[in-house]
Formats: sequence, C-alpha cells, structure tokens
Amino acid sequence: MKTHHLVFGFLLLALPFTSELKATTYYVCDCATGADVNCVAGNDVNSGTSSNAPWQSIAKVISVINSLQAGDEIRFAKGAAWTDASFGSIYNFNATAASPIVFDSYDAPWGGTAKPILTEARAATNLFHFADGGNADHDEGYIIRNLDLRGAGTGQWAVFAYNDADYITMDNLDISGFGIGVHSAGANTPNSGADDQNQHMQLLNSSITDCSDQGFLGGGDDLIIEGCHFENNGFSLAIFNHNIYIGGDNGDNIIIRNNELYRSAIVNGNADGVSLVVHGLHDNLLIEGNYIHEDLGMVTRSWH
Repeated sequence: MKTHHLVFGFLLLALPFTSELKATTYYVCDCATGADVNCVAGNDVNSGTSSNAPWQSIAKVISVINSLQAGDEIRFAKGAAWTDASFGSIYNFNATAASPIVFDSYDAPWGGTAKPILTEARAATNLFHFADGGNADHDEGYIIRNLDLRGAGTGQWAVFAYNDADYITMDNLDISGFGIGVHSAGANTPNSGADDQNQHMQLLNSSITDCSDQGFLGGGDDLIIEGCHFENNGFSLAIFNHNIYIGGDNGDNIIIRNNELYRSAIVNGNADGVSLVVHGLHDNLLIEGNYIHEDLGMVTRSWH
C-alpha cells in the first residue's frame, strides 16, 4: 500500500515596519495689504494640504502649530500677505533637529513671485515666539525661510527664542520695522532635560533693517550669523543699541561671518552706537570677513 505525503510550502515575506508618520505640507494664502493684485485668498474650510485648496488665516495655523508632526511644513503663498500675523507661543515637542517644523513659501497657482509678507503691528506682540510658559522645557527643530517679516515699530520682535528652544534656522528672510529683529534670550528655571540656553541657532543670508532697538540680540552655544545684511538698527537709543549685540556669558562656539553692518544706531543723523558688540566670556568665538562701515563724517565719539 502506497503512502502519499502532502507537502505544504509557505513563503514568508519580511516587510519593513515603521511607526513614523509621513510629514504633511499645509498651504496658506491671504490677500491683505501688500499682496499681489492677482492674489486669490484661501479658505479655512479647505483641507489645506493642496496649493489649490489652501487655508487662509493665521488663526488656522495657530490651531495646529503645536500639534504638528516632525517634518511637517507650513507654506505661505508667494505674493500673498497677512496682518496680525503672530503665531502665538510656539513649542512643538514632536519636532526634532533632524525632522524640523518648516515655515516656507510656495508658488501659488495664480502666479505670485514676491516673498510672502507677514506683518505684526500689535504692540509688544512677537511674530515668531518660540517659548513655552513657566519653567523651561526643551524643544527643538524649526526652520523659517523665504519670508518677508514686517513690524510696525511698536516693540515687537520678529523672532524670539526663550526657555531652551534649540535648532532654529532662519534663512533668506527680510526682517524690518521691529523693536528687535532676532532675540535669543535665556530661560526660566529648567525642568528635567532642559537647560538655560537656546542652542544651535542660525541666522543666514537675511536682511535685518530698521529695527529700533537691536538687529540681533542674545547668544547661545553654536550660534551662527552669516551672510546677512544689517542696516539702520538701534536708532531708538544712542551708545547702547547696535546692529548685532552678543550679550553676557551666554554661548560658546559662536560664528559671525561674512555679514555687512551699516548705519548702526543712527541718532540725530549720526552713527551713535558700535555696530557689533560681543560682551562677556565666550570660548571659540570666530568673527571674520564682515564688512562694517559708516558714511564718512557721520560717526560720533561713542565709537572711540
């Protein structure tokens, strides 16, 4: 008697598994003062995930900003404009240095070309305010680029960092009309996992002009200011205001390189404040290739 054996074969496929969520890009378009004549505003009821169906308001962005996932992007239409553009307090604990939250521009279907204009005219209201309240909690990973940030000369900051907000990169920005263009401040008492610095901040290839108090103020480890144009900052107070002020014993490994600094603290028609100041003790400080100049005969004795 024959015995028949049935053999079953199984093919197992090893499929990769990942728990990472795919990053999402959100699009925003509004047509406030300064927008392109062809601007077509979005609508907050839209999905916001297509350049053909963008959101409209900053309020809509605020509603999601601190719950965005690592690598998500908020993009603003070229040629578009917003008023009251402050994003409130930004502290996203999902972002990382490797997968940052990105604020950038995009090419709108209606054809705008200019950098998106974000204007904040309310007194003492910062536009980008990277800080959580209370004690310092560490957060990191933000990129701001290709935007036109405008203040109204009433004490706002364009970019403010506080309470251990790290890895903030600012690239190809136009910053004008604020009290302070960019301010990297200190911190409240740090909670576990945090410290009292904003580290790895970069200000690159940007224009910082017409800021009444300081163009850049502050410090932090691994700060880089490179390829920027500073002009007519610090005009509200002679001697103590500057285009760039690196303050206190706050930060090592700082690079200030290949910038142009011009018309510092112009008070009564004269340059009445040193253009670049570094105050305190800093290890591995590099200052090189900067073009610092004033008009002939327009410098006061405070520079001596």
